[in-house]
Amino acid sequence: MLTLRSWLFTLLFYVWTLFCLLTIWPVMLWSLQAGRSCVNGWSRGVLWLLRILVGITYEVRGLQNVPEKPCLIACKHQSAWEIFALLLILPNATFVMKRELAGIPLFGWYALRLGMIPVDREKGPAALRTITPAVERALQSNQHIIIFPEGTRRPVGAEPDYKTGIAHFYNRFAIPCVPAALNSGRYWLNGVTIKRPGTIIVSFLPAIEAGARPKAFMKEMQEMIETETDKLSG
Repeated sequence: MLTLRSWLFTLLFYVWTLFCLLTIWPVMLWSLQAGRSCVNGWSRGVLWLLRILVGITYEVRGLQNVPEKPCLIACKHQSAWEIFALLLILPNATFVMKRELAGIPLFGWYALRLGMIPVDREKGPAALRTITPAVERALQSNQHIIIFPEGTRRPVGAEPDYKTGIAHFYNRFAIPCVPAALNSGRYWLNGVTIKRPGTIIVSFLPAIEAGARPKAFMKEMQEMIETETDKLSG
């Protein structure tokens, strides 16, 4: 039964996503604020399908640790769940995303229209310099910047693989960074259709205030995220 429900979710996820992609674009052209509301509606629909069909709910902890002023959000990345869930949890935020996503028909246009920031990871440090102006504009617009510091999804239990790119923005803009841990990989396994019922928990930890040296910042951020992730995934 779980297999059937998971396949049904996958089918309806793509049907719902395609429907939204084909119908939201006039709103996106008319008003970004209204377009963002429509995208949030897409996210709510996906979360509803997960709850009804698969039995996956979610819980948010520590949201009070996210300041009102612009900051970095360094989030663990285990599944596709955090993409659409964080759109709702942090409505005043934009993602730094891999450039390949910007090339997906319609989806990529929506992402760029909403101000998401594509980065070419293969270019290394040069890519950071390229997107720095876009990150600065987002911060000046009072937006949080969501970054997955490992660069890609990592399965539960995998060795950490943190990249130093987030330290560049932490020091360049002298802003706090809020580490975020989660356990989505327990229920939405990367590359696997079958999904397991349960409660995904995303935990926002106390902010690392601006001013730490890059190595110290990276060490503290990784330890905070990994320690909390281990607790949530245990």
